[in-house]
Amino acid sequence: MADDGLRTPRLTLRRAKDADIATIHGLVSDFAMVRMLGNWPWPADLAATRLRCFSDDPSHADIAVIEYQGRVVGLISIVRLRLGYFLSDDVAGQGLATEAARAMINAAFQRDDVQYLVSGAWHDNPGSLRVQKKCGFEVIGQHEEPCAARGETVLHIDTRLMRADWARQDWANG
Repeated sequence: MADDGLRTPRLTLRRAKDADIATIHGLVSDFAMVRMLGNWPWPADLAATRLRCFSDDPSHADIAVIEYQGRVVGLISIVRLRLGYFLSDDVAGQGLATEAARAMINAAFQRDDVQYLVSGAWHDNPGSLRVQKKCGFEVIGQHEEPCAARGETVLHIDTRLMRADWARQDWANG
């Protein structure tokens, strides 16, 4: 991701600032939200939120807050080729996650060394799986994985997007 972030028709994706931490922490302080995230702690921990918003190694991680209509409404990242994201419930269902994901994916595939991305979601998170499908990800398997917030093992659906498949999509070419 460029230092000045990414812009889409409705969103700004940019590096987090200290002032954004409280908003992101508020989002992950909602159990209904965090139970759908892979390994965010519950109860929410401010230090963990801060760590998740900043990367020590930008060569392996692009992390961005999602701004919509001038306010931070979520977080999106590609860390070690894995796409992850979440949005505030009050803006869900408007295609914003798909729009943000497509922008991040497109930026990732601008790098010559990125040939694929992976993602996934818990089996009971069909909205996230729909976002991934709309971006061209395909289901490649499933496995049981611990969910930190739930404190139990949950079925995880694994997805992958190949660079060549992305390049064939209409939105990937402008």
